[in-house]
Amino acid sequence: MTDNQCPPLKLDTFTSEMAVLGGAVLGGGGKLETGLCLSQVIADMAAAEFVRLADISPQESLVVLATFRASGMEGSFPCPPPHEQAIELLKRNTGIDIAGLVNCGSGAVDSLVGWTQAIRLGVPLVDVTFNPDIHPSPVIGLIMENTPLSFAVVGDNQNRQEIELFSPHTSPLLFRMLRDHALAEKTNIAMAIGPVSPVQMQQWGAVGRISLSLQVGKAMLERAEDDGLRTAEVIAQEMNANIILFCVITDLVWRGEGDKAYGIITLRDEQNRPLELLFWHRYIALHLQGQRLATFPDFIVTLGIKGTPLRGDEVCKGQDVYIVVAAAAHAASGAIYQEIENITGKTMNFSVAPTQLSPYTQAKQREVKPMG
Repeated sequence: MTDNQCPPLKLDTFTSEMAVLGGAVLGGGGKLETGLCLSQVIADMAAAEFVRLADISPQESLVVLATFRASGMEGSFPCPPPHEQAIELLKRNTGIDIAGLVNCGSGAVDSLVGWTQAIRLGVPLVDVTFNPDIHPSPVIGLIMENTPLSFAVVGDNQNRQEIELFSPHTSPLLFRMLRDHALAEKTNIAMAIGPVSPVQMQQWGAVGRISLSLQVGKAMLERAEDDGLRTAEVIAQEMNANIILFCVITDLVWRGEGDKAYGIITLRDEQNRPLELLFWHRYIALHLQGQRLATFPDFIVTLGIKGTPLRGDEVCKGQDVYIVVAAAAHAASGAIYQEIENITGKTMNFSVAPTQLSPYTQAKQREVKPMG
């Protein structure tokens, strides 16, 4: 490693709330209430060494930590031992010397995966997130590919170990087996994946994503003032977003089951124009009057009237919400868009150029009153 490293990061009460709030904004696994509870549990632990991806030598190896959740268990999380057991299982089977731990995905809960393990094992946490812009569920996107990466899996239900598995590569068959087990046992599964080289992580990961979540969360805690519009403005400033909408939810429909469950949220904005939000693991599409405003991996953030980040399974009919949209640096692959269309029956409508709205700097010049 180089001498120019990030300083040790103490996951105290303030920092942990930053990580959870920022993770919730960036989208992904776990509910905000659960993330805040988990952050309090680990806030009194020692500082985690926090390093940049560039601080890892090209010859060193990284391990990705991930959680596979049963449908309907988004509010729960595995205790630290399953991930640590998965790491030990991976080390026994590969002989890997771990130079750093990497988080897989964002979200109020998933953004904290890796913190406690880095502290307990004395291994740095690396400022990169694996696979978040490749698939709405980074874990599913990874497992479904035939990737030559070793997987160590440990399932835990109420501290009772239920599954231990090592596989030298990923595959659709492995995914179906884990999914079926998680659904049958109503359990979460901890994974350790590797070895992954820094070069591979540069290709497959979002470099600096943890720092971004901390930056967004810090700004929300310091400047949001428990106000939805103010929070939307703060997020827009930090993420270079140019769309803020104030809407009321007029309907919410859930379809499909298990990992294919998705939500269709219909809304009306202040001008009574119809909008549609599509949620599958995270918000994946936003249309205004049939025209596309945003599509995965764009950031689509929904906030309550007091500025609380809300997943698609946390909103309800009649609720007033703010929507913030920040464009991603690049589009996802055509394969994931086809998968979304196959599951939801919704055409992603890529022949239509994104609708142009006024930038958020104009939105904050007008008074916004709650609807209803």
